Amino acid sequence: IKANEQLFRLALNGIPDVFVIYDAELRFKFVNGHGAELFGKPYFELLGRRDDELLPVEVTSRYMPALLSARSTKSTQSAEATFVLRGRQLSINATYVPMLDNAGNIRQILGILHDFTKRRQTEERMAFMAQYDALTGLPNRYLLLDRMEAAMQRAKRNNSLLGVLFLDLDRFKQINDTHGHATGDILLQQVAERLAGVLRATDTIARLGGDEFTVLLENAASVEEL
Repeated sequence: IKANEQLFRLALNGIPDVFVIYDAELRFKFVNGHGAELFGKPYFELLGRRDDELLPVEVTSRYMPALLSARSTKSTQSAEATFVLRGRQLSINATYVPMLDNAGNIRQILGILHDFTKRRQTEERMAFMAQYDALTGLPNRYLLLDRMEAAMQRAKRNNSLLGVLFLDLDRFKQINDTHGHATGDILLQQVAERLAGVLRATDTIARLGGDEFTVLLENAASVEEL
C-alpha cells in the first residue's frame, strides 16, 4: 500500500497542473507539488485546510463558486479565472469532479487547475500586434480604419466634423542611412510620443508604416477649429 501511495504521489507531482483532493467539507486531503506552489505552503501544512483559509478572497472568489456548485449539485463543474497572486497574474481553468459513495453522498472531490497563463498572454500579444504598431505602440492601419468608420458614424449622428491629418517625416531616410536604423526607431518613438502628447484623449494617432502617421480628430464644430 505504501509503495502504491508513493507511486501515486510521484505520478501526480509530475503532472504540470494543480491536482487536489477535497473531503466533503472542502478541506484538502491531498495536494500535488504544483498545488503546494500555488498555495504557497508545504504539502503537510495544506492538509485539512481550505482554499479560502490560504488565499485572498479576491482570488478564491474567482473559482470557488464552481467548487461549491460541484458539491451542491454533485456534478462536474468548471470555471475560468484570472487573478493576481503574489504579484503575478495567473489564468487558470478549474475543473471539479465529485466522487460519490454507494448512498450517493459525496466522498471526495477531485480538483484540477490548469494554468493557461502563457497561452492567454500569447493570445493577448497576438491581438495587440494585429491592431497596434510594435515599435511605437500606436494603432496601426487596421485599427485606424475601424476607428474612422465608427467616427464617421458618430459625426453623422451628431452633425459634427472630423478631420484626418496625414503626416510623414522629411529626410527620414537620411537618419537611417547616417545614424543607423536603431536611431531611426528612437526618432519614430519620440515623434509618436510628442504627437500623442498634444492630442486629446478622444483623438487617434496611428502609424501606417515607415515614417507615415495619421491623426484622426473628432467632434469639431468647424473647419477652422480643425
